[in-house]
Amino acid sequence: MEIRFYTEDMNLAGIMENQTSLVWARKYFEPGSMELYAPITKDNLRLTELGNLVWLRGAKEAAVIEDRMIEENATRSRIIIGGRFLSSYMDRRLIRPKVNYSGLTEVGMRQLLTNANPLPRVVLGALNGFTDTITFQATYKNLLEYEKKLARSAGIGFRFRPDFSEKQIIFETWKGV
Repeated sequence: MEIRFYTEDMNLAGIMENQTSLVWARKYFEPGSMELYAPITKDNLRLTELGNLVWLRGAKEAAVIEDRMIEENATRSRIIIGGRFLSSYMDRRLIRPKVNYSGLTEVGMRQLLTNANPLPRVVLGALNGFTDTITFQATYKNLLEYEKKLARSAGIGFRFRPDFSEKQIIFETWKGV
């Protein structure tokens, strides 16, 4: 399994193939999570810096490294990293100013994202034409919490899909099959 690491600026930092374990947990209404275990090497220490991005070749989402622990004792020597998928960046933003909305839920989710302080490299993907509607008012609420609320109300999943060649992160909505 090829795991690619990118800097915060979406430049390739390197590839890891010596990991001992990877947990890659997708979630529908919120950011997924990942946890990776790897031996301590000079390259692995460089690749697993906080803030770097982790991407499985072919995956639709990537994760940002939020935690790193070095474990060394008589029986093992390893790096343990953890993080959430890129849509967790919305956890760092508030909805402002006051948003009054009535219409398609998918469009409302996009409007909340565009009204928040801009997230670097994040652009809107194509509309899918979902017909679920909603009416809401939101002011100074956590963007991620409100997006999760809207997603659950309409049964719409959302994600930030990385496009490393264009150095963009694309906000997408989707529905399961």
